[in-house]
This record gives sequence, C-alpha cells and structure tokens, in this order.
Amino acid sequence: MKAQLANYILIILIAHTLVYSTLYYLDVKLYTGFLEVLSVPILGLYYVLKSNRVDGQYLLVLLAMLMADVINTFFLSYANLSILLYGIVSLYYAYLIYRVNKEYSLKKLTITIGVYMILYLIIIAQLFTYLSIDFGSILFYNFCLGVFVVLSWMNFTEKKSTENYLLIASSTLIVLLSIAFAFDKYVTKTKIIDAYIINILFLAGHSCMTFFKIRKEKVVYYYKNLKIKM
Repeated sequence: MKAQLANYILIILIAHTLVYSTLYYLDVKLYTGFLEVLSVPILGLYYVLKSNRVDGQYLLVLLAMLMADVINTFFLSYANLSILLYGIVSLYYAYLIYRVNKEYSLKKLTITIGVYMILYLIIIAQLFTYLSIDFGSILFYNFCLGVFVVLSWMNFTEKKSTENYLLIASSTLIVLLSIAFAFDKYVTKTKIIDAYIINILFLAGHSCMTFFKIRKEKVVYYYKNLKIKM
C-alpha cells in the first residue's frame, strides 16, 4: 500500500514541477511562489513512504533544502544563506557516499578535491568581477559540490551498479543546475532556462539522490534481516 502510494506521489511531484514551470513561463503569478517551494516537501513524502527505515538525518537535510528554497523565493536579500544551505545539502550527499564506501584513501581524496578546487578557483576568479554576491558562500557551495562530484565518480569507477549510476546522474544534473542558474542570473536572463531547465534539473538531480538513498537502505535492511534469520 505504501509503495503504491509512493508511486502516485512521484507522479504528483513530476506533474507539480511541469505545472509550476508552465505557470511561471506564462507569467501566471497566482500561487507560483507557494508552488515553487512544494517540490522538496513532496520529495520528502515520497522518501518517507518508499523507505524501509526513515533516516532522520536525511529528513533534516531535506528541511535545510526547503529553507533554502523558501529564502530564494520569499527572502532574496538573504540569498547568501540559501547558497550555504545548498552547500550543506551537497556535503551531506558526499557524506552518504563516503559512509557506504569508507575504504577510500583520504590522501587520494584530498589530492583529487584539491586539484578540482584549484581549477575551479582559476575559472571563478575570472568571473567574480561581474558577480554581485558573496565570494565566501559561492566558494563554500562549490567546494561541497566538488566533494560530492569527486566521490560519486570515484564510486562509479570502482563499481558500475544501478546505485552508482544514480550517483553520477545526481551529481551531473546538480552541476548542470548550478551552471544554468549562474548563467540565467549573472549572464543573461532566459525565460525557458528560468522556468523549465532549472526546475527540471533540480527535480531530477535531487530525485536521483533520493532513489540512491532508498536503494541503499533496502540493501542494508535485507542484510540485517538475513543475519537475524541466520
């Protein structure tokens, strides 16, 4: 019953994103602000219904993401705080990967992330003269996102599984989301990017991570039950 209800919730989530994006694109202002912040609560409901064992930490992370959405929608003067919250979400995603694969070499991980950050800083340094936003929040967000991307690719190169394909999809989509958002905000305002691309990438990227979390919980649940039976 729960699993079937979860599937309906997933359909509602997809429909909600498409409806909201269309209303936004058509400049229908009625309730669009409220609709904009509904994606994360619906995703959270899907997770609760689909999960074998609900993780309180993950719900807190979804709450942080909801707070970031609310700030971006209703309190734009606190945009830096929303960027920090999104960074925390990405860092938690990286932690989830590390938690299931603790044998990573800390030295190898540090070097890889260090190389990523150097390349990132070279690129971003050329752009910051045009950006009217706090350097620290942007740096923190991209560091956290970089750790997530690096870990997802390291995981994928070691083992190509459905879970790791979901990780690659999630990290890639969230990177594309960040690029689309920055392009739309700081380079040129494009209605189709603002209305459709950003919302769809947001839904797809974070949904893939939720799918990964659910699948990993099922594996843990299965092995725990197997040990009990043995």
